[in-house]
Amino acid sequence: MIGSRGNKILSVVLMVIFVSVVGVTIYQSNVSISSSVSTNAFPIEASSNYTAFINGATVIEYNFTPLQTINGLYIFDYSNITNGTHQYNATSFNSTTYPGNYMHINVVNGTTVHLFLYVNNIAFQNMPTFNRSASSLTIVKIIMFTSSGSFAYAGFAIGKV
Repeated sequence: MIGSRGNKILSVVLMVIFVSVVGVTIYQSNVSISSSVSTNAFPIEASSNYTAFINGATVIEYNFTPLQTINGLYIFDYSNITNGTHQYNATSFNSTTYPGNYMHINVVNGTTVHLFLYVNNIAFQNMPTFNRSASSLTIVKIIMFTSSGSFAYAGFAIGKV
């Protein structure tokens, strides 16, 4: 799996992602998501879709294009929903194809990567219903890093209607 260095990087990236993705997704509508947060970041072009409105369990396609070739890219998604004492990840990769909630793939410079994120019935039922006047969007963070410690991130929001 990932070592202590990877865990530390992932923790820092999660904090940075939460703050930046919330700002980009909710408060700005036509802004590129930046992946250049340190000298260790690798460049990507993220999908221009910032919000997916859903009305039931579904599959959301999220695309990104790496701007360099990477052998051995780890991709995680993080989208925490809390309902009482229970916590759920709103999205997940197809667990029959990828064990756990991550993917390990090779990517080629300029080739679009299509991520399919599944929202199951339990996650959908525990999402807040979209309300324009309240913070009712579920933020999905896509975290990518290599075994050498380079990373990038992107994200989008889900609104339950």
